[in-house]
Amino acid sequence: WEYLHKLTSGEWNGKWTPNPCDDGEMWECPELFPLDGGHVLIYSTLGKVYWQSGVLDETTMLFHPKKTGLLDLDSFYAPKTQLDAKGRRILWGWIQERRDEAAMRNAGWSGMMSLPRVLQLDSDGTLRMSIAEQVTMLRGASLPGAVKTLPRANGEVLCEGVKGKPLQLTMRRDDVELLQVHYAPETHSFHVSEEEIVLRSTDEPAIHAYVDGSVIEVILSHQIGVTKRFYYDTVTAPEIAVTVVGATKRFDAWVIRPISPNRLTTPA
Repeated sequence: WEYLHKLTSGEWNGKWTPNPCDDGEMWECPELFPLDGGHVLIYSTLGKVYWQSGVLDETTMLFHPKKTGLLDLDSFYAPKTQLDAKGRRILWGWIQERRDEAAMRNAGWSGMMSLPRVLQLDSDGTLRMSIAEQVTMLRGASLPGAVKTLPRANGEVLCEGVKGKPLQLTMRRDDVELLQVHYAPETHSFHVSEEEIVLRSTDEPAIHAYVDGSVIEVILSHQIGVTKRFYYDTVTAPEIAVTVVGATKRFDAWVIRPISPNRLTTPA
């Protein structure tokens, strides 16, 4: 290898912190890769994961970003990608904790890997993502009813709304609200906490979520992820109630089976 120059760089906000990733001065886990006729750069900083799509000039070896966005809104960091046997670009992220160090040490573990996300690049440079289709093999019993109850915080939820009509999905543990996603038809956008995710005109409002123990992983209209952590005092995870208000074309839920007998290793 021979060093030539910086491939690309960002602008620091000028607010120095002891950890240079906290203020954006340094990027963690940067990765540049070709995807669907273009190039994509992902990097982690400021406690979030960003993506940029654009053009790699192979003559000057400079990356020229054209479009940028966030990969996830919450507890998702330092992801890396790989190619699978079909040539698909698969993204794996680190799901961080949202509890103090004492609680992590008492539990005996900290953090986990995300579900695999398949990345695609639209012709306009928008990065799209979806949970790998192989995960559907974990589906167990279908859960009936307008209000879905995920036993022991275990299940998959797929909700497809109607463009132009309001939709709201809420997940609760007892009287504690864990997550609320609201689709606003007037702006054709999702709202999660204080974040607004504006959809493209051709996008349909869709919410695809997995709940497993202390994690909620959500993909909104194949555009952005929302990874939430939640904790409880009991030995086993509680029931999670999922309710949907508004116009829907589809609202399905399933219990998901563990990927292996002890959930930590795969069988030989």
